[in-house]
Amino acid sequence: MQQLMALYPLLLPASAIQNAFSLPQDIRQLTTSDLITAGATAPKHPWLVVAGWPCQDLSLAGTGAGLQAAQVPRPANRTVSIALGPGRYPQQVQYVDRPPRYCCNKPGEPMTAWPTFMAHPGSYAFRPGQPGSVTTSTGEYDQPTAAEREFALGYANGSTAAPGVSEQQRRTALGECMDSHCMQCLYAITRAWWRAECPQQCSSACM
Repeated sequence: MQQLMALYPLLLPASAIQNAFSLPQDIRQLTTSDLITAGATAPKHPWLVVAGWPCQDLSLAGTGAGLQAAQVPRPANRTVSIALGPGRYPQQVQYVDRPPRYCCNKPGEPMTAWPTFMAHPGSYAFRPGQPGSVTTSTGEYDQPTAAEREFALGYANGSTAAPGVSEQQRRTALGECMDSHCMQCLYAITRAWWRAECPQQCSSACM
């Protein structure tokens, strides 16, 4: 933390982490009382609590167990094809996904997830014939367009379009953003909790 504050003093002031370790670091041990005691219900300062699974199963330096360690179900009836424009097709699945990736693609079945949305031009995953590439009706290889990436990430069509912004710049921005489906879920969970736990005297301005 000290090193990060030294590198980014404007982005990470000391006040931002002064209580960073006052709550249980295991989300399973965190209670409503803990949050209230820490000030999460202060009307002028609503909190957004974000948590995730331990990184060991996904880290290359970890166990390599992947998301299966948490027994996450495979999404149904969702394929890459629905994000592609007319005359554009995903690659055939050649290999079974391996941990630490989420194992959803299986040979002989439609591709259900792209390997990445890397912002770097010419990323290996998007090279001709690689899993992230797209085949056109003329037999040529292409990368997912900005519009296709917007759809896959849950953003409205044209969200990244603006005068003077190139197609590649849009792809770069989308390759560095967070999936909106995930953000909407986090917000919905937070809003539901806040409505249930916010004291009665707290007005609708809390949200």
